This record gives sequence, C-alpha cells and structure tokens, in this order.
Amino acid sequence: SRSLCGVSRPNYFNGVCTYHTMLLNLIRPDKLFLGRRDAQKAVVLGKLFRELNFPVEVVMIDTVREESGLACNARNAYLNEFQLKDAAALFSALLEGKRLVDTGITNVDRVVAEVIHHVSQHRRLRVIYVSIVEPRTMQAVRAEIIPGKALIAAAIWCDEVRLIDNILL
Repeated sequence: SRSLCGVSRPNYFNGVCTYHTMLLNLIRPDKLFLGRRDAQKAVVLGKLFRELNFPVEVVMIDTVREESGLACNARNAYLNEFQLKDAAALFSALLEGKRLVDTGITNVDRVVAEVIHHVSQHRRLRVIYVSIVEPRTMQAVRAEIIPGKALIAAAIWCDEVRLIDNILL
C-alpha cells in the first residue's frame, strides 16, 4: 500500500481497508469482485482479509472499457469530450508497452520510458507513475520482464482528474 497509488495518496488504502472491513462485517459475503483496473486495491484487501481471517475470496474480473479503451470509472463523468479522447491514450500507451514486450523487448526501463513518452504526447495528460510490477504482490520488477508474469500499472492526471489503469504484459 506504500507503492504506486500509495505514494501520491498516502491515506487512501487506510480508508479502503476501513471501509471494506466495516462493509464485510455487515454483509458477510463469500466473495468480493473487483475489476483488474483496481489490482493494487485487490492485493491490499486480499492481504487484509487473510490477516483478519475473513472468509472472503477476492475475485478479479476483467476491466470494463469504453469503446476508446478507457477503463470505465465514475471519474470519467468529470471528463469532457476532448479530455475523454486524450484520456484514452493511457490504455493505448499500456498496449504499446505490451507490444514491446511481445516483440522481445523485456528491459523494464525501456518499456516504462516508451509508455511515458506515449502518454506525454497529449498536452492534457501528466504522468503520476508508470511501473512494472509482479501482479500478486505489486512489488516492482527489477530484472527483465517475463511475459505473462508482470503487470504494467499507470496513474495519470487528465487535467484535474486522476485516472489509473493496468494490463498484464
């Protein structure tokens, strides 16, 4: 919870954990379904549930996307038509990172640099982070990327709206 989103939002995961603990104590579900867009939240909550012995399974489901590829999120409602167009570049940048890995480029720094470059071509977008992580722990990948075993995660500002997304490499 101290990396990725935890760096720029230091109290976010404390609130997420408190909220979900209270909710799960009330409704006692067997499973909690989260979209893959919230991979870090799923890892943090999975650890919390194991530590508290909550009998809840965290199930990741595919991210629902707009036609443009932008991950569906309530924050998208704050974006105008021009911002929506630019925000879609986040997903296309992540796909560019995947394309590089698929063609044999597995150097972490090179893939991250290319994704940042792709995002930075849009004047409304500012990178908060781009990181390649191990999907089960969200720990940074330091060595070469192993296809199918690494996730590229990113957060950006689209003007004043914060957006996150990720894909498996």
